[in-house]
Amino acid sequence: MKRLFILVCILSAAACAQAPAKQVVFFSFHHAQLDPPEYTFQVSQDCNAVYTAKPRHEEKTATNDPDAEQEQEPAEENEQGERREVRLSDATCNAIFSAAKSLDYFKGDFEFRKHKVAYTGDRVLGYFAPGVSNKTSFTWSENPQVQQLSATFEGIAATLEAGPKLQYLRRFDRLGLNEALKKIEEQARKGWLKELQLLAPELQSIANDGQVMNIARQRARDLLQLAQAATPPAAAKK
Repeated sequence: MKRLFILVCILSAAACAQAPAKQVVFFSFHHAQLDPPEYTFQVSQDCNAVYTAKPRHEEKTATNDPDAEQEQEPAEENEQGERREVRLSDATCNAIFSAAKSLDYFKGDFEFRKHKVAYTGDRVLGYFAPGVSNKTSFTWSENPQVQQLSATFEGIAATLEAGPKLQYLRRFDRLGLNEALKKIEEQARKGWLKELQLLAPELQSIANDGQVMNIARQRARDLLQLAQAATPPAAAKK
């Protein structure tokens, strides 16, 4: 948890320095046994978001093919991890800031302390604006709004992490692509994945790839339709 607080302090300061005139909602997650084990979100009120993730560093599987090993090199990362800039839907963005306001911009203790609960990771929510710097940490909260907000960020992270996996399978394991798409579809229909439209570039590439099995291409098309249906028209800013 100490390491997480250090990371939050660094990124919190960065958020305020980069956007002093903006309101920013911050979220971080850490669980050493998951992949990625650590990630953060910074969402501005204009719906632009920065996602930074630190992947697990595992030993590579030995291979006799040097070209294959080179192909599997991870995307370029800096010391802070892989950084991605995305734009969230107006509905999700408005919901995030509305929840932050309802929760008094995270000025409080939302940790559940009545009894021990199963460990699911360390989480931090923060709010930064000119003259304001609030953050609260928890592993689990019984507050429904905190639960929903955490689930939203974790669902967006899961969607973003699915993109590189689909790209990898399309290049190196086309037979496994359909199963991965099936799992994504199941998670999306159950509401576990959020902002499915962020996967549109990868899904469109699969749908247009004549070397991919027809069943996988059709599933990619179905997911594109699902993403379109799940993204409501732009709503007025609050």
